[in-house]
Amino acid sequence: MKLIVMIFMLVGLLIPSNINAQNTTSLPDSTITMSYEQYIQLKLDIQTLLSTDSLNNEIMLQQKEEINFLNLIRREDSLLMQYKEFRIELLEDEIGLYKDKLDDLGDTSWKDSKGVWATLGASAIILASWVVKNIGGG
Repeated sequence: MKLIVMIFMLVGLLIPSNINAQNTTSLPDSTITMSYEQYIQLKLDIQTLLSTDSLNNEIMLQQKEEINFLNLIRREDSLLMQYKEFRIELLEDEIGLYKDKLDDLGDTSWKDSKGVWATLGASAIILASWVVKNIGGG
């Protein structure tokens, strides 16, 4: 694309700006002859190609910036995923510890039961009262 633009620019520079009486322009020592309208059209085509090329360059720069931005987002997402995976592992370990603690609490014996001790205490009070009543009154 740039080669074509350069060729058109070279041709535009080689064409002299003076116009002869027949309203045609010819290159020195050349057989190429073109009318003034063709010359103007060629200049317009070159300008159009140059502006299109500059627009394409601007689009390419914008796309490179967007690619860099998306790469940054990808890296940030990767770091965020690593953090979340580490957090999940920690939570799974914490769940395992809670399960172990519940298993330890579930293995209670009769000695750890509050009902047994309450009944035993009430029985001791009743027995002590009965003994005092029978010994003292008798």
